[in-house]
Amino acid sequence: FRYRNNFHLKQAHGNPRIKIQNLSVGFSNRLLLDNLKTEILNQENVLISGENGSGKSTLLKSIAGLQKYEGKIKRYGRLSLAFQNSSDSFLKTTVDEEIQLSKKKAFNHYLDDQRQIERWLKKLSLDKLLESSVYTLSGGEQKKLQILLLVIQAPEIVLLDEPFSGLDKKSVLNLISLLQESRSTKIFISHQLFGLDKIISSAYLIKNKKLIKMENIS
Repeated sequence: FRYRNNFHLKQAHGNPRIKIQNLSVGFSNRLLLDNLKTEILNQENVLISGENGSGKSTLLKSIAGLQKYEGKIKRYGRLSLAFQNSSDSFLKTTVDEEIQLSKKKAFNHYLDDQRQIERWLKKLSLDKLLESSVYTLSGGEQKKLQILLLVIQAPEIVLLDEPFSGLDKKSVLNLISLLQESRSTKIFISHQLFGLDKIISSAYLIKNKKLIKMENIS
């Protein structure tokens, strides 16, 4: 397994947000993840890579409490998971209703100024879609809205499963800039590595059921 980018990882410092101890997950007598151990720090931005079927999404679901596992996962703070299918995240009908709900539900207030939100709506080309149904948006528009809503809600931990799939390079860079404004600890699963050097502080590879910390991505 080879990465197409080559960048050194930034150092993160701070208190733990997630502690994983002796984590194992299996399906139908097949062990998928075996005895994983790691700590993810406050405001750390983590990339998890690996072959298809290696257990990346399973690990995210375990951290989110949506997957049975053996071992311990300690989470320090509130957590949100950005599903691969963006529409699964929506609770309201229109774009504006989703934004207003996220403002009401916000855990922290990193992006609560209406002018800031309007600036990002315009930058993400969502400003003309406020009265549109979220279910009539294109897949790319749903992805952009999903991540904007997460940044407005501002939980302490955000899990992002393929957040950039199907997006052009300009949209990817805009979303990375938006995510850089968030102080949440973020864990990314992404086959799309373009632009991630601007935000990633740690990277792991899942291989042979183990979680391997990497010094750089090359």
